[in-house]
Amino acid sequence: MTCKKPFIMSLAVVMFIVFPALVTASAADKPIRPAFSLVGRAENRPAGQENRPYQEEKISPLKPFVLMDLGIASLKDASASSLRTSSSGFTFGLGGGIVIFKFFDIGVGFGIVFLKDKDPFTNLTTGGEKSSSVAPVFYYLQAGVQVPIPFKNKRGLFPLWIGAHEGVMGVSATREIGNCVDCDKEKLSFIGRTYFQPEIKIQVARDVFVGAAYSIFCRCSDFKNKITLFFGGNFSQAN
Repeated sequence: MTCKKPFIMSLAVVMFIVFPALVTASAADKPIRPAFSLVGRAENRPAGQENRPYQEEKISPLKPFVLMDLGIASLKDASASSLRTSSSGFTFGLGGGIVIFKFFDIGVGFGIVFLKDKDPFTNLTTGGEKSSSVAPVFYYLQAGVQVPIPFKNKRGLFPLWIGAHEGVMGVSATREIGNCVDCDKEKLSFIGRTYFQPEIKIQVARDVFVGAAYSIFCRCSDFKNKITLFFGGNFSQAN
């Protein structure tokens, strides 16, 4: 089955929405200039400090992060019928990555989708008769951009960020009985493929954030969409 990616417009979406937001955010944050070592201007300093030597504000080019997420994934009706599972299930995942110069990031992760097995088989085990279950394991690689909404809180932080990611996901799934060595197994052909993921993130502390994401999968994927709530943190360099 050929797969035509429906996300040719995703780059246009990023350029049309995210790039103007970058420009707006940069304009709103006057003390920050587009350089790796940033110098504040005298007119932006508190009263009485105009004649003091400039103080540099450094932005780390690479900032690692980790996150944990909970969500709900939906399968296409035809895929759920073919795989003989429920059409949706809860998800749990762990991930991490690197933020590059504040506005770009690359991430990897893995997780589990808890689906209901609608065609289970049974085996007699040492613990009695057990039924099979289906819990696909997924893993992904994604890259994207993030920009702040142009206002700051009292701590000087941008509390709200919006972002967009393009990613690819693989899935491994087996219909089996857990913790059983010699029980029957059925390998399932689960297709993940590419997805486009807009998200919103709230910075609750300097290096702690929470957020929500909505993943839209390509038409050849068995998945339709995934709604995710995530919690994570950045690793700041010591001063």
